Amino acid sequence: MTPRESELKLAFAPGRLERVRATSMLPRLGPGQVLHAVYFDTKGRALAGAGFTLRVRAEAGRFVQTLKTRAAPGGVMGVRGEWSWEVPGLAPEPTWLAATPAGLAWDGAPLMQVFETRVVRESGVATPKPGSRVMVALDYGEITAATGRWPIAELELELAAGSEAALLDLAASLCAERDLRLEPESKPDRGWRLALGEMPAPSALVMPTLSPGISVADGLAEMLRAGLGLLVGNWAAARVGVPEGVHQMRVATRWLRAALALFGPLLDGTTTAPLMAGLRDLGRALGVARDWDVFCGVSVAAGLAAAEHEAVRAALLATAETRRGAARAAVAARLEAGATTRLALHRARLAEAPGLMRGRLEDLAPELLSRRFRKFLRAAGDLPDLTPTLRHEARKALKKFIYGASFVAGLGLPGVPRNFLRDCRRLQHALGVANDRTRASALAMDLAGEAGPGAHLLAAWARADEAAVMAEITEGWKRVRRQGKPLKRLLSG
Repeated sequence: MTPRESELKLAFAPGRLERVRATSMLPRLGPGQVLHAVYFDTKGRALAGAGFTLRVRAEAGRFVQTLKTRAAPGGVMGVRGEWSWEVPGLAPEPTWLAATPAGLAWDGAPLMQVFETRVVRESGVATPKPGSRVMVALDYGEITAATGRWPIAELELELAAGSEAALLDLAASLCAERDLRLEPESKPDRGWRLALGEMPAPSALVMPTLSPGISVADGLAEMLRAGLGLLVGNWAAARVGVPEGVHQMRVATRWLRAALALFGPLLDGTTTAPLMAGLRDLGRALGVARDWDVFCGVSVAAGLAAAEHEAVRAALLATAETRRGAARAAVAARLEAGATTRLALHRARLAEAPGLMRGRLEDLAPELLSRRFRKFLRAAGDLPDLTPTLRHEARKALKKFIYGASFVAGLGLPGVPRNFLRDCRRLQHALGVANDRTRASALAMDLAGEAGPGAHLLAAWARADEAAVMAEITEGWKRVRRQGKPLKRLLSG
C-alpha cells in the first residue's frame, strides 16, 4: 500500500515572520532546524514527467532520500504518496527507485541536480480536537536554482492522526488570526518553475465518477471536492494572470455555486449563504479579468483583422492592455488576501461534513435537477427577446443546470433524452458567444475616449456579430424548450 500524507500550506510575506510566530493558535514550536534539500531528475525530466519528485535532504546529521508523487487533485489539501530511505550523503541512490512506481518512469539516465532549498524549520504538534494530531512546521528560507532565488515563508500543516476536518479547522483558525494565504504549489513545483522559467500551468475540471447507490451527502462532498480541486489547481496560474488559469478558476467558482444551488434544498441556508456571497464576489473579480482577456486575446483580433486596421488595432490594444493589467492585479490581490483562503477552507470543511443528508443520490437527483431546470425556464422567459443583461442571467441559470446534470449523468437518470444535454450545451455556448460580443462592445466604447476610431469599429463589429448569433440562440432555445417540457414533467415525478 502506498504511504500517504495529507497536508496544506499557508504562506505569508517574509517580513511578517515574527508576527506569524506569535500566533496564539500555533503550538509551542521547537528551536529552528536547518534543512538543506537538493532535488534531482534526469535531463529529460523523466521523474517530473511521470508525476514524481526526488530529493535528498540533510537533517540533524542524517541524509534522507524522499520520493513523492504529485498531489492528487480534489481540494485545498495535498494528498500524495511518499517513500523515504536513509542514504550516505547528498547524492541520490537511484537503485531504491526500482521498489516504487517511479521505477517504471526512470529510464536509467543519470540523475542531476535541478534546484535546492535551504530553510529553517521550527516544528511543533497541535491537537485541535481530541484524538487528532497535526504536525506544524514554520518554514522560512529560499529556493535556489541556476536561474535565481525564490523566498520561502510558510506554515506547513500535516495530518498525523484524526480527521481531515481537524486539519481544516486549525488552518481556518490560523487564517482568522493572521492574514495567511493558501499556497497550493509545493516547494518542488516552485523550484521547477524557477529552474525552467515557466509560468504556473492551469488545470481543468476532473469530473467525479459516481458509484450507483452513493449517498446524497457523499455526492455533495464529491461535487464540492471537484470544484475545490479546480479552484486550488488554478490558484497559482490565476494569481500571475495566466488567462486560462483565470478562466478555469472562474469556472470553479460557478461549479461550486452550482453545487450549493443543486443541493440547496437539503442544506442549511445560514451556512451556505456566506459561502455563496464569497464565491460571487470572487467570481466578479475573475469575470472582469476574463472579459479583458477575451477582449485583448480574441475580440480585437477578430473584429479588426483587416490589414487597413493595423494602426487602430495596435492603439486599441495598447489602451486595453492597461485595463487588463489592472484587472489581473485585482485578482492577484484577492488571492493574496486571507479572506479568499478562508473561503476555500470553509468550503473544504463543508465537503468533509456536509450535514445529515440521508438517502441515495439517484433517488433525489430527479427532483433536485427539476428545480434547477424550472429556475432556468423562469429566467429564460422568451429568451431571444430578452435584453443582454437578462439573457446573461438565463445563461447562468442554464449553466447551473448543466453542471448539475453532468455531475449526476453517470447514475443513469431514467427517461432523460439522450441529446438533451448536448443541446443545452450548444445553447449555452451560443449564449456565451453573444455575451462575449456584448462585453466587447461595452468595453470598446469604454475605451473610445482614449483609443479613438478603433474602439468604434470594434463595437460595430461586435454588435453585428451578436445579431448573427441570435439566430443560433433562437433555434437552440426551441430545441431545449421542446425537449424540456416532457423532461420537466418526468423529473417532477
